[in-house]
Amino acid sequence: MMQMKSNYLKSLVEGKSYSAHFGNLLFIEYYILGKKHGMGSAYRWHELKDKYPNEIKAIWTELDPKGYERFIKAERDFEKECIDTAKEVANIRKQERAQLKKEWTDAGGVW
Repeated sequence: MMQMKSNYLKSLVEGKSYSAHFGNLLFIEYYILGKKHGMGSAYRWHELKDKYPNEIKAIWTELDPKGYERFIKAERDFEKECIDTAKEVANIRKQERAQLKKEWTDAGGVW
């Protein structure tokens, strides 16, 4: 049975009926606390982390502020890595296209 740990989550659910929204928030809390593992949980986490960024911040900063800082840093590092990779791929494609154009025109083709 899942028990809510964060005061943030407790204040949200007080006096309200259960809904999938609250179930998602409870899952987020358990994931943050390291109580959910496995591929299914990872898929669900990646689905929910973009849907509930404010709630994640509120829960995580209450329960583990340093963990939240590490999470944000990892997210930023990953985003930067993706941008750098995309730029690198675009540059490679540009070079390949220039090489193809040169080879084509050297062979007598019209570009």
